[in-house]
Amino acid sequence: MTPHIQIRSFVLGGNHGQFLQAAGLLDAVSELRPDARVTQAGTHNHLGRELKVQARMLLLPKFLYMQWLWRRQIPMSAKNEAAAIRVYGSDQVWSFTNPAFDADPYFFGQGDDAEKVAYAPSMGYVPDDFQAPDWMVEGLQRFKAISVRDEGTKAVIERVTGRDDITLVSDPAFFLKEARLPDEATRDGGLAIYCTKPRLLLEQVMASAGGKMLDGVGPVRCYGYAPKRQALQQLPQQFVSPRALVRHYAKARFVLTSTFHGVVMALMTGTPYLALHSPNLEARLQSPVGRAGVPPWRMRRMEEMKDISAADMERLMSPEGIDRAAITREVEASRAWLGRALGATGE
Repeated sequence: MTPHIQIRSFVLGGNHGQFLQAAGLLDAVSELRPDARVTQAGTHNHLGRELKVQARMLLLPKFLYMQWLWRRQIPMSAKNEAAAIRVYGSDQVWSFTNPAFDADPYFFGQGDDAEKVAYAPSMGYVPDDFQAPDWMVEGLQRFKAISVRDEGTKAVIERVTGRDDITLVSDPAFFLKEARLPDEATRDGGLAIYCTKPRLLLEQVMASAGGKMLDGVGPVRCYGYAPKRQALQQLPQQFVSPRALVRHYAKARFVLTSTFHGVVMALMTGTPYLALHSPNLEARLQSPVGRAGVPPWRMRRMEEMKDISAADMERLMSPEGIDRAAITREVEASRAWLGRALGATGE
């Protein structure tokens, strides 16, 4: 009988990053265990809240398009379908502080008798006074193997469980075939923006002395989110599939982003970028891959954007600080860990 490996993560959402991490993990597990049927558990645990956000930001057309992509490209199975192995992660499925969703015992293995492996889940920002509920601790103790995406999550899981076998790994989006791009990928111009507040971020950057250097980089394209005033003008970019978006990143001259996977796509493709700082983003990038590609000067707070000098921008638009060789080593080590956890032959 063909063994079933089910992945439990956030799915069926409207953002590209969620799709990329789900697709990347599916690709990797399928390659490591070609003898198994690999699926994603088809459940959306915060659909109501997401629909409100998508409607408020005039992104419902993109959301509906993403629903079609999920069902067309990602094999789904019933929420609690029997499985030999259950892989939990990645994304912030273990977060207790994200306002978009509540902590869910489902993602900590509650009621699951399958062999459980955690790959790259994150708690995101964790306050110093965090107290783990009993159901979280009990659930984590039953995992065969646990890896996490960032150092903050690792420290908390070690503290609350007493386990000393927690491993740091890379985000599964790095496993995508689209991430295996040549270093000499042609950059034919263009400024890519992947940010929840694209108009404000662009205005602040362009108001700086360094912002004038962006005038000649080519057209401005907003992916994932678009200013309401330009909703129709930027509509074609909202229908770029997540996998195609990685290729668009590879051709961009420069990226402005405020999201975790916006940074991840820049690191995947070696594209120079500037990220809008937030405590949650900083926490999620505290990892070996983050150290290899996210120097502090590539993240700024909104109020600091107007102070970017011409010298700052020249540095930002270079590949400095993005060590693709080190990132590749971390991704390969992460893939090897996943293979061992899944019992893959040769790993």
